[in-house]
Amino acid sequence: MPVFAVASFENITVEAGTYQSYNIIFPFEMGCIYYAPEAGSMVKLILNPITKMELIETTFSK
Repeated sequence: MPVFAVASFENITVEAGTYQSYNIIFPFEMGCIYYAPEAGSMVKLILNPITKMELIETTFSK
């Protein structure tokens, strides 16, 4: 059983903008992260049930 798995590839909107992101889920329904290659980092983190973080700005450029 993999520790992490990609559930989907979707558009995620955060304060820093809208990014096509991989939705990577944690085991045991602990939460997920959204990783956006365009931003070069995670853009959103959700750890059930109370922790949520989002990217507010970036200076990353390809």
